[in-house]
Amino acid sequence: MSSYIFLVLFILITNSNLCFTLKLKLIHIDILAPSYDSEAINLKTRHKRWTELSVGRFYQIYQDLVGGGLPLYSGLILDGKAGALLVSIGLGNPPIPQFVVMDTGSNIMWVTCMGSPYVKGNYNYKKSEDYHPVYCSHKECRNVPFSNYYGRQKFSDSCTLGVQYKSSNKVIQGEVVWDSVTFWEGLDGEDWSMATQFRSRFSYCVGDLHNNASSEFNHLLLDEAHLLGSWTPIRDFSTKIYINFTYIIVGEEVLDIASDVFVGGPTNLNGTILDCGSFATFLANLAFSADNPCFYNLHPNEVPTVHFVFEMGAQLVLGMDNLFAWVEPDKYCFSIKPSSSTKIPSGENLTVIGLDLQQFHNIGCDYKARRIHFDLVDCENLPII
Repeated sequence: MSSYIFLVLFILITNSNLCFTLKLKLIHIDILAPSYDSEAINLKTRHKRWTELSVGRFYQIYQDLVGGGLPLYSGLILDGKAGALLVSIGLGNPPIPQFVVMDTGSNIMWVTCMGSPYVKGNYNYKKSEDYHPVYCSHKECRNVPFSNYYGRQKFSDSCTLGVQYKSSNKVIQGEVVWDSVTFWEGLDGEDWSMATQFRSRFSYCVGDLHNNASSEFNHLLLDEAHLLGSWTPIRDFSTKIYINFTYIIVGEEVLDIASDVFVGGPTNLNGTILDCGSFATFLANLAFSADNPCFYNLHPNEVPTVHFVFEMGAQLVLGMDNLFAWVEPDKYCFSIKPSSSTKIPSGENLTVIGLDLQQFHNIGCDYKARRIHFDLVDCENLPII
């Protein structure tokens, strides 16, 4: 039986020098709903879960940026609030099936192992023919943030890592190992992330996240990615994808927002992050501070097209299904939220663009060229390379 996992106990790093295209199907979280929540398909329940997921993700990003402590993650198990899109993998040799969350903000993979006192797992790395231990003397241990390499242990000690979970406040220790993966990735720009090992290029196409059936056409490509449409420079991609967001057009009107509201970076807790771990989008308070409006019997013709415009003219083109969450059969609520709604101190100047605004677009990332591409497209008709 597959184990449903998200950012949990042990860390796996692939050791391969890869040079082929990897094509992965992205699985909608609610396709797995019967395994964790019989009410998950209920619109109101889904909206509540995805809001909690997004706030937890914002908190995780904030904690990563301020530093000064263990990495903080919002969930320990896949409970419907772990992420919207998953990838099916096999872990080890022979492969043990798992589901993991696609995440542009992570660099290494975390899974639950057999015997974990926290969450039941089905993976035993010591039974894998491809398993190799990682010691404090290895450069990989030095590259893992918050590993015991920095605690001045003996170089002959096994490399371990501690993390803290927002949901339980538990501090959990795990061991860093090499093993084979068939197949998962961390998609940030660090040397040990899977995206970097696939020549630093990947793309993903996201359809209608409110419709489980549309996920049949969601996919992720590594290496020979779809780098389509207009592009904008990536300003920083060491742990998060920072881009320069310049202005917003509603219909034909450019909103009167100061040009520096969305500009910044990790050192100042501001700027704009493109993220696939959050469903909702959070805008810096100086750009958006209104209450979350809801409407009944809303029709797409009543919603003007909105353009989020980035440096060099790249755009996300947004319609009703991007801008509004379907929370009841006849009720729609604005899905973009002010950053202050997370109630996180000093987070009000940070903008995080989530999957809601990335729906119906192909997102192509090239770390070497430092570019992110946006292309409004029907994922069903996008050819797989």
